[in-house]
Amino acid sequence: MTLKPFFNFCTRHYIPLMALMAVIVLFFNFNGQGMSGILRHYIDFKQIILSGFDPLAVPHATQTFPMWGYGWVFLLTENKIVILIFQNILSIFSIWLCFRLIENNKYLPSNVLTLAKLLMIVAIPWYAYHSLLWPYSISNSLIILTLILFAKAVSSEQKTPYPLLVSGLLFGLALNFRSDYYLFPIGLILIVGITIGFNKQFLQKSALWLVLIYLSLIPWGLYAKKATGHFLITSTNAGATLFIGLGNLPGNKWGIIPKDSDPKMHRAIKSHFGENKSFVSYEADQFLKTEFLKIIFEDPSHFAKKLNKM
Repeated sequence: MTLKPFFNFCTRHYIPLMALMAVIVLFFNFNGQGMSGILRHYIDFKQIILSGFDPLAVPHATQTFPMWGYGWVFLLTENKIVILIFQNILSIFSIWLCFRLIENNKYLPSNVLTLAKLLMIVAIPWYAYHSLLWPYSISNSLIILTLILFAKAVSSEQKTPYPLLVSGLLFGLALNFRSDYYLFPIGLILIVGITIGFNKQFLQKSALWLVLIYLSLIPWGLYAKKATGHFLITSTNAGATLFIGLGNLPGNKWGIIPKDSDPKMHRAIKSHFGENKSFVSYEADQFLKTEFLKIIFEDPSHFAKKLNKM
């Protein structure tokens, strides 16, 4: 008995089958606690937004961490099931659009695309990833969509700017959920440009794309300036991430552990500022970036060991 008819059925109806798998995983993963400790920050951002973007509206809030994207989601609804269903729909839509682009442009052989569809149907971690209350899900789906539209825009001779416009705005929106990728667009343009050539049309499209992306971060930047006195396009946890990242080397000489509760980091902050200050505040962020560099320069060879272990 051949499995070909079964595989053909699955590839023809992979979207309903993905939806079914999403429902099953959502049911079993509904009480997942991944990143649940950070959810209160988004509730704080909801209140800050409702107050007219007053950073002091919530006294205990970490004003510039995390990015406020999920706060806007909570502004629309805090209903968990509604948010999780939306995340799964958005993720499935992004995959459908991705496969459609690949199919229409014949980027992959049909048998490889068939295998990809079959794998997506049973990719349980994918559905679990989108069945948690966290910003990664929406950010991930938006980035997939923006890359699809960017690929369509730069590979097409059509003059219509709409794919490029939507792509830039979606990437900017994704960065409002997670700012980690804020330099990624520049790197992508360099890679694509090296691949297809830096012709005039590509450079014009790339410039417009970048402008749209970073314009989308202006509202956050203005809010951050109001909160810290500095215009920022990212959140203020980079310093802490760099510092505790040194703890990823087991038995490191610095005695750092890769956790937000790292005692060395908190002792350094208290010693420097003379008080307990949030490790994701603007001031602590700047201080920890400096401390990170100082630690490396004190013993570059030990830092090299960390890189070798990665």
